[in-house]
This record gives sequence, structure tokens and C-alpha cells, in this order.
Amino acid sequence: MSNRVKTRTGKEKEKMVDSNTLYTKNRYIFEEMILCRIHANRSPEACSG
Repeated sequence: MSNRVKTRTGKEKEKMVDSNTLYTKNRYIFEEMILCRIHANRSPEACSG
């Protein structure tokens, strides 16, 4: 996977995302989904975003 990042000159370039960053991002999304389901009180349709 790659991620577009802006350089100091303002141009976009492809930056490789290491697995650690990817894992952290996925874990964050997963935890957000869990929290959403807890607050949504058994309505996962509200948490599919």
C-alpha cells in the first residue's frame, strides 16, 4: 500500500506505508467501530461508516 503525502515543495509523492503504521491505522478503525457499536446500542447499521 502507498499513501500520498505532500512534500515541503507542495508536490504530492508516493510514500510507502510500513506495516506498523498500517496496523495502527487498522486498529484505530476497529476500536472506533467497537465504540460506535457500544454507543449505538446494537445497531451496527449506524457504524458502517
